[in-house]
Amino acid sequence: MLGVVSWGLHMGLTQALLATLASDASPVELRGTAFGFFELASGFTTLVASMIAGTRSRNRFFVPRGAHANEGDGYLLATIYSATEKRSDLAIFDAMMLADGPIALAELSHRVTLGFHGNWMAA
Repeated sequence: MLGVVSWGLHMGLTQALLATLASDASPVELRGTAFGFFELASGFTTLVASMIAGTRSRNRFFVPRGAHANEGDGYLLATIYSATEKRSDLAIFDAMMLADGPIALAELSHRVTLGFHGNWMAA
């Protein structure tokens, strides 16, 4: 659970702010390179934090709260692999309050591979 909360704090506090800083601090022709370095540094720190916590979060996707929800109003779903337990969980976060940790955690009986990817499609 500590790894999930740490990941939520990291995402909530860094992603939008640092991406904006990388964009604003870079000349237009170098923004792609700046974002590449930003993603590399972000991924590395996330990996180190995950290793310390004994978990790995791989795929995350956004689900809007409803058809007419405001931008960013919804849920963030993430699969989290626990190496110590050799199984995965599905964590559901309120996208507007990531630092509060997951609002629901579905404990799966098996491992979801790190290569798994998902998308949300409204019915």
